[in-house]
Amino acid sequence: MAIDINHSSASEIGKAIASREVSAKEAVEASIERINEVNPSINAVVQDCFDRALGEADVLDSEISQGKNRGPLHGVPMTLKDSLDTEGVVTTWATLGRKKYVPDSDATLVSRLRQAGAILLGKTNTPELTLAPETDNLIYGRTSNPYDLKLLLEEVAEVQRLSLQAVDLHLILGVILVEVYVYPHTVAA
Repeated sequence: MAIDINHSSASEIGKAIASREVSAKEAVEASIERINEVNPSINAVVQDCFDRALGEADVLDSEISQGKNRGPLHGVPMTLKDSLDTEGVVTTWATLGRKKYVPDSDATLVSRLRQAGAILLGKTNTPELTLAPETDNLIYGRTSNPYDLKLLLEEVAEVQRLSLQAVDLHLILGVILVEVYVYPHTVAA
């Protein structure tokens, strides 16, 4: 593998896949390995879809070999907050009433990302209904601060930023209602 997947940006990985410097499958495998290495101590990724991701990587690699590139996200591994519906993957919004809910379609954002070639590795933890300043819930428990496991991550933005750094995922998205509407002072430019 020519680039260090776990220390590269989404755009760097996309370019490396497009130029065949690395395959989508190699990017997914490296990301899965990193998740498996650090997630047990921080509990950031709460639902995985690794088998599906590996299958999608094979399809996207085949497309690249045929000269088809969906764009800058083609083959780039991603995680999504558990507040976005994902077809075939449990989506709880961290609330007990949705504990076993499996959507039959993707949210619009998810659909567009997948059409652009991004590969879903799994879902990341979120506060219940994304309406709390800390990531702890009755379904998955708390997500720990990777720099001090005794501390709870205090803000939704912080869980995303630190999860991204600790798990080294390249594209991590979610609905951040808490930041924008409840705690606007936490939004940094």
